[in-house]
Amino acid sequence: MLHVHGTDQFFTDADNGTLPAFSIVDPDFDVYSEENPQDIRKGESFAAEVINRVTRSRGWPRTLLIWVYDEHGGYHDHVPPPTAVPPTTWKGAASSAARRGSSASCGRSFPAWSITESQPGCARQRVR
Repeated sequence: MLHVHGTDQFFTDADNGTLPAFSIVDPDFDVYSEENPQDIRKGESFAAEVINRVTRSRGWPRTLLIWVYDEHGGYHDHVPPPTAVPPTTWKGAASSAARRGSSASCGRSFPAWSITESQPGCARQRVR
């Protein structure tokens, strides 16, 4: 646990331009979650604080920020996945749904954003 620090240290390092080469930032999920029954505004304020501190850091020009949600079905997951094409009936079909001959959806979405200054003028809304 030598390299595990609290978010206060992350914010200090971001402010000083001394973030390590790799960081994982987790909120206090009992307070700053974006899931029920917590107040989504608190979770969004945590996200905004992390993003703003990183993008205002002296290290920002050399930084890639990846914001990932680890679960499906949150408020951010407002678009249901598309319907899957009918599964194949060949003997080696990989999924149990394909073996049963059913088709439901392409699966759940797990939103992620990659934010960097190193690609000016390049913006993508959706990557599949």
